[in-house]
Amino acid sequence: MTCGPSDDFDCDTPTPRSAFNDGPLCNPLAQYLYEPANCDPGYWCGCSSTNPEECFPTNDTDLTKWGGRFTTMNLDTNETMILVGLFNESTEVSKCPTMYYCPGKNEPLRCVDLCPPGMLCEDPGMSVDCPKDRYCPVASFFPQKCTGLEDCGGTGLRRFKIGAATGIILFSLAISIGYLYGGSAWLRKKAKREQAKRESTDVLKTPLTGDAAEVGTKKEEKFDDEGEGQLHSAVVDEASVSVTRSQYSENTLKRTKSITKKPDMEIDIDFESLRLTIPGAGTIMRGVSGSLNHGCITAIMGPSGAGKTTFLSIISGKVDRTGGTLKVNGVEKELTSLRRVIGFVPQEDVMLRELTVEDNIRHSALMRLPRAWPLEKKLEQVEEIIESLEIGHIRDSVVGDEKRRGISGGQRKRVNIALEMVMKPSLLCLDEPTSGLDSTTAQQVLLALKEMAGTGVNVVAVLHQPKYEIFKLFDQVLLLGKGGMTVYHGPADGMTEYFEKRGFPCPERENPADYYMDVLSGIIPHATDPDFDKESLFETWMCAEENPAAVTEEEAKEQMKKNKEADLAENKKEKVSKGDRVRAIFGCEKHFFALLEYCADLKRHIGREFNSELRTTRETPGFFKQTQLLLKRAMIQRLRNPTGTVINIVLMIVAGSIIPGLVGDNVTLYVGIPNNTTESTSAQEAYFRQNVNPVDAIPTLLNSIYFFLLIVSCLSVTVLGSERT
Repeated sequence: MTCGPSDDFDCDTPTPRSAFNDGPLCNPLAQYLYEPANCDPGYWCGCSSTNPEECFPTNDTDLTKWGGRFTTMNLDTNETMILVGLFNESTEVSKCPTMYYCPGKNEPLRCVDLCPPGMLCEDPGMSVDCPKDRYCPVASFFPQKCTGLEDCGGTGLRRFKIGAATGIILFSLAISIGYLYGGSAWLRKKAKREQAKRESTDVLKTPLTGDAAEVGTKKEEKFDDEGEGQLHSAVVDEASVSVTRSQYSENTLKRTKSITKKPDMEIDIDFESLRLTIPGAGTIMRGVSGSLNHGCITAIMGPSGAGKTTFLSIISGKVDRTGGTLKVNGVEKELTSLRRVIGFVPQEDVMLRELTVEDNIRHSALMRLPRAWPLEKKLEQVEEIIESLEIGHIRDSVVGDEKRRGISGGQRKRVNIALEMVMKPSLLCLDEPTSGLDSTTAQQVLLALKEMAGTGVNVVAVLHQPKYEIFKLFDQVLLLGKGGMTVYHGPADGMTEYFEKRGFPCPERENPADYYMDVLSGIIPHATDPDFDKESLFETWMCAEENPAAVTEEEAKEQMKKNKEADLAENKKEKVSKGDRVRAIFGCEKHFFALLEYCADLKRHIGREFNSELRTTRETPGFFKQTQLLLKRAMIQRLRNPTGTVINIVLMIVAGSIIPGLVGDNVTLYVGIPNNTTESTSAQEAYFRQNVNPVDAIPTLLNSIYFFLLIVSCLSVTVLGSERT
C-alpha cells in the first residue's frame, strides 16, 4: 500500500524534520509517498519516486530514492540491520512527531494520521485503549480527566451528562420563574402599601366636611376630658368611615401641588433670520426673527407646513440651522451644550410600556436631576410633578401597549410631559402637548406649564387651534405662515388688535385662535382689499410697528425678493447631476473652496460649543450610576411582565434543544489537519482539534450557551433602554 496525494499527505503533511535543519527534509524533492509496509512503527518512511524499482529499503543511496527507518535481518549474518536510505543513517530524522500514530509494518494498510479518538498514543508507534476513567481526544499522547458534566463512560470519549445538565437547567428555570412571579407579586403589594400610606396621609390632611365634620364635633365633645392623642384618633377613625373612597378620589383630583423649584439657570433666546434648508425637501424656514424669554410661556401656531416643529427643533438644539443667528442670554451660542437643562416633549409618546407611570417618571428623575441632590429631594420632585399634572390616580398603572391594556392616550400624553418636567429644565419645548386631550385636561396641563413658567422656566409649545381659555394662558404667540415666515410675534392678548388694524377683525363669539388660523391659511379674505393674499401677511409684519425690527415697505419687498432668489438658488443646487457630484469628489477648484468654507463654519460652530460663558454646571449621574439605574429598570420591566419573560426563556431553551438534534451523526466540527501541527506538543491544541459530534462538544461550552440564552431572554436589547416611539 502507498499513501500519497490521494490521501491528502503532501510533502509537508506530516513534515519530517532534519536534525540540522528546521525545514522539511523533503523540501528539495517533489514528494514522498508513504509506504507503511516498509517502515518501522513510530517512523515515517517514503520515496520520492513512483517507480517501485527505485523505492526499496537500503542504505545504498545510489540504488534507491527511499528514506525512513526499516529494521530487518541480514540473512547471511543473522544480525539486525537498520536501513535509513536517504536519511544518512540518522534514525531521528524520520521519527514520527508527538500526537501522531505511525503503525508502519504492524498495520501495513493504515497510513499516518493523528492518534484516533478514544486511543492513547504515548509512543507514535503504538496505540492503546484510553483508561476507563479518562478520555482521549484525537491526537492524545496522555489521558485527560473528566470533570463537571463530562462523562467518560469507559469508551475513552467524552459524553455530555444530559440528565444532570437537564436537571440544572430545569432548576435554574424554576428559580428564574419563581423570581419573576414572586418579584411581580412583591411589586404589586408594595404599590398597594404605598397607596394606602398616601391615602391615610391625605385623609389626615383633608379638612372634614359634612357628616364627617359633625361626627368629629360629637366625638370632640364626648372625649373632651380625655387625652389629646385619643381624641385625634377617635375623630380620624370616625371620619374615615364617613369619607368614601370616591370622595377621597375627587378631593385628590381637585388638589394640585404647586411647582416651586426654580431652574438651575435662566435662559433667554434671541433669534434672527433663522433659515433651514433640507436636501431633497427644499427650504422649510425663511427668516424667522424674535425672542423667547424666561418666565413666559410661548405658543407657536400656524397651519400645516408652516415649520412649527422645525422651529422648535432648532430652538431646542436638535436640528442645525443653515442660516441666521441664535443667541442665548445675549451671547451667540448653540443650545446643544445646554442639553442637560433642556427638555423636549415630542408628539409621539416615548416611554417603556411595561413599566408603570411612576416607574417611568422616577427613572427620568434619577437619570437627569443633579447628582448632588439626595434621593429624598429627587423623589419629592417626582411627587410634585405627578400631583401638578393630576396623574396620581394612575401612578401604579402600567402604561400598556397594543397587546396589554394600560392607561388612556390622553394619560400617556401627560406622562410624556411629566418625563421632561421632572428633570427641572430651564428651557422646556413641547410639540403639540394638548393633542389627544380633551379641553379640560388640556387646560390642566397648560395650567401646570404656566405654573412652571412662573418659576423662571422658558416654556415653548406648539399648538393647533386651542380653545379660548387655553389661549389666554399664553404670554407670547409666534404665528408662522406656510413657507416658514413670521406673521405675528408678540403678546397673546395683542394678537386680536394687531389683525383688526390690518383688516381682519375677529367676529363676536369666535375663538381668535381658530379664526386667525383660517386667516393664515387664506380662507378668510381681507375686509377691504380683495387683492390681499396670505403671502401679503409676511410683508405686513415686516413693516408693522409692533415688530421691533420693522423695515420700510420697499425694504420688505426687497427682502421678499431676496428670499425667492435664495430659494431658486438652493433648488438649483439640489438639481446638481450625479456627474457633477462625481467631479466634485475628484477635486474641482470651486468645490475645494466650498469644502474650506464648510470647515471654517464647522470650526466656528465648535468654538461656540466650547464657549465657557454659557456652560451648564449641572452634573448628572455618571456612567456607573446610569448603568445601575438602567439595569434596575430592566429588571423591573421584566418583573412587570413575568409571563412574557417566561415565554422568551422557554422559547430559547426549546430552540437550543432542537437545533443539535437536526445535525446528522456523521457531521464533525473540525475537518482536516491544521497547519503547523507538528510544531506544538501542547495538549491544549490537541484538545481543540478533536473531531467530535455536536453532542460530544465541550460541556462547559454548552452550559455557557444555555445560561447565556437565559440571560439574553431576561436582559434583551429592548429591556436595556430601547423606548418605543
